[in-house]
Amino acid sequence: MRRTTLLAAVAAAILAAPAAAQSAPATRDDSLNVGRKYVQWVYESQVDSLWNAFEERLHGVIGSKDRLQEELDRIAINFGVEVEVIEETVGAKDGNLFYTREVKFEARPEEPAIWTLSVGADGALKGASVRSKSQFQQQQQQQQAKSDSAAAKPAN
Repeated sequence: MRRTTLLAAVAAAILAAPAAAQSAPATRDDSLNVGRKYVQWVYESQVDSLWNAFEERLHGVIGSKDRLQEELDRIAINFGVEVEVIEETVGAKDGNLFYTREVKFEARPEEPAIWTLSVGADGALKGASVRSKSQFQQQQQQQQAKSDSAAAKPAN
């Protein structure tokens, strides 16, 4: 469980960077294709594409292209090959395109995983993660509880 959480955090750190600027998606299919492209870069271990998409801060966090490759290898080893796309959705969240992809992996057939990506209007990848569906749902519940707690506090 702890290693899976670490991998989700690594995936988020690896992908939480601006990608090459492009025009905003015009249709739902365009939006889906933007999300698919970034996920495919991870699956294909496109280190150069990912590295070049990173903001300078992430270069410092990850350290090197070799370290990035190690992290992509860990994701591949722990999840395996994607064998089925269960559902993809796109919507807007915080002014960004929000893409989700629920998938099954060969290394974890018992539980689907969820990819989430946030993409700015300029095509910049703002954040991404992959985690088991149960971890995703747990994170959603924690975020909702924080929102509810913040809304319940009286203003000074």
